[in-house]
Amino acid sequence: MQEMTVVKIKAKDYNLNFNGQEVEKFIRKVEIIAQIEGANEEDLAMQMAFWTTDPRISDAIEEMPIYEEGNWSQLKKDLIAKWGRVEPERRYRKDSLINLFNDTQDAGGISTLSSYKRFIGKYETIITYLLRYEYIPQDNSFHEDFFDCLSTDIKGAISKIKESVMVRAEDGGYLIPPMRILKKYIEQELEARILVTKRLSPQRIADQKESKNKERRVNSTNSRSL
Repeated sequence: MQEMTVVKIKAKDYNLNFNGQEVEKFIRKVEIIAQIEGANEEDLAMQMAFWTTDPRISDAIEEMPIYEEGNWSQLKKDLIAKWGRVEPERRYRKDSLINLFNDTQDAGGISTLSSYKRFIGKYETIITYLLRYEYIPQDNSFHEDFFDCLSTDIKGAISKIKESVMVRAEDGGYLIPPMRILKKYIEQELEARILVTKRLSPQRIADQKESKNKERRVNSTNSRSL
């Protein structure tokens, strides 16, 4: 009779230590590890009790009726039933980002520093949540969608900045920079516009005009005195 071979997954190699919290996240993690190691579902079921340093948890798993059968699909259900859903109900999904992009574009896009700050606040809240619970991969990038959320005017200004620093794509266009750089461009442009607006404010223009008039009157008085 051929001896059964088990693909062992060493807890220390992957920092596995189930503590009774975030059970669904732990299950997702060991299933990914199983793919890497070439382990099957029976291998996972047989080793689940060893991936914890808490003897109470280990005993509880071993006492589950399905444990010795090596039925991972059913064992997962028992684990969730035992320790419950520790993760909060999902506040955001990937669709939450898409909706934010669409709503921003429908409203005419980002055109001021205040609208940018409102957008980036919502964007980073959603992204942080999705990454924290691994609903999107770490390398997922939305910089092109982010660029599309800019108003036509701001897009044009950013494109002028890009001309001097950006790499051209094969089709002759410019590649959208990574999010970190794109945010820097946008913030520079919007802050510069605030400075220009302050310089051209009605009160400032009036003050400049009054200053010039005073200068003319002084010059005129000096000319007559000569």
